Amino acid sequence: MPNNHPDTYSTMIISTIQELRFHSPAHALDDIDGMTGFIINSEHETLMDKLGQELYVAISEWYDENRDTVLAAVGGIGPDDYWCRLCLLSQRVVAFDALGRAVGMQQLSVNNSGVNIPVATDYEKPTRDNIDTYRDTCRKECHSAVNLLLSTLEQWCRKDDGSDGDLKRIKSLWRLSRYYYLAGGMLIPSAAVMQEYRNIYDSRERFIQLLPDLRFVQEEQMAPAFGQDFIAAMSAFSAEGTLPDGMTDASLLREALHRLRKAEAALLVERTAALPSTREQRVQAHDDAVRLMDNASAWLRARSSLFPAAVAAGAPWYEAPLQPEEKDSSAAASPCAAVRETGYDTAACWTPPLF
Repeated sequence: MPNNHPDTYSTMIISTIQELRFHSPAHALDDIDGMTGFIINSEHETLMDKLGQELYVAISEWYDENRDTVLAAVGGIGPDDYWCRLCLLSQRVVAFDALGRAVGMQQLSVNNSGVNIPVATDYEKPTRDNIDTYRDTCRKECHSAVNLLLSTLEQWCRKDDGSDGDLKRIKSLWRLSRYYYLAGGMLIPSAAVMQEYRNIYDSRERFIQLLPDLRFVQEEQMAPAFGQDFIAAMSAFSAEGTLPDGMTDASLLREALHRLRKAEAALLVERTAALPSTREQRVQAHDDAVRLMDNASAWLRARSSLFPAAVAAGAPWYEAPLQPEEKDSSAAASPCAAVRETGYDTAACWTPPLF
C-alpha cells in the first residue's frame, strides 16, 4: 500500500531502490516494484522468526513512521540510534534473501505469448552456473547478515540498558522470540557457550537447529543420570547465574557445570544430524560421552557433602557419597547406563573414571 512516498510500500521495511542498493550495490534494478513480493516473503519467512513477531511488528511500525530517517542513514547522514541500527541490520537480511529468491524468475518474462527469455543486447546470456553462483552468494550473505543481526541483539541484551527506553523495549520484545540468545532451562543456553564445546562456526542459526536434540539429551540422558532437580538447578545457574538455595560457592558450580557441558556436547554429536559427522566420529563421541559422564559422576560424589539435599536429592551420585580419595569403577555406580542403552556397545562404556 503506498503512503505519502509514491515509490514506497508500507508493508515492507525496504521500500525504495536506494535502500536495496545500499545493502547490495551489485545490481542494476531501476525501481523496487519488481522486488516487492520477494521482499514481503523474505520478511515473513526469514526475518520475522529471528526477531520474533512482536519485535518484527515494532520495527515495521517504527520504519513506517521514520522512513526519512532511514533514507538519511542510508545516505550516511542519519542518526545512529538503536531502532535505526536494528532496521538497517534487518534490511540487510531481507535484501540478500529477496535477491536470491528473485534471481531465477528474473531470467524469464511472462506475457500473453507465454514464457520468454529476455535478452539484453549489451549483456551476455547467463549460464546455469552463473545463476547458481549468484543465488549461493546471496544465501551466504543472508546467513552472514542473520548472524550479525543476532550477534548485535545478543550484545545489546548483555548491556545495562539504564534509562534508555528504546534499548529496554527492544530487549523485552526480543526475549519473546525463539531466537533469543538465552535458551531457558538449558545447561548450554547460548551459541556462545556451545562454541566453547563444539565448533558451530559462531552460528546462532545452527544453535537454534540444535535445540531439540539438546533438550532430548538433557532431559532423557543427563537428567536420569544426574537427577532432575540437580540438572534444573544447574540450568538456572547456567542461564542466569542463580545460586541454588543453601549454596554459596559459585566456583564449585562452575566446575560442575563445565563437566556436565562437556558430556552433553559429546552426547549431542552422537545424536544430532544438524552437526555433520561420520559414523566413526559418532562412535568416538559416544565413547567420550560415557567417559565424561562417569568422570562427572565420580567428581560429584566425591564432593556430595558440599551440595545441599534441596539441590541434589534423588541424584544417583548423591545417594552414596564417596570420600575425595575414593574411586568407584563398578558399572552399577556409573550413570552411563542411559547412554549405553541409546548408543553404541563399545568397550569404552566400561572404562573406569580417570580420577
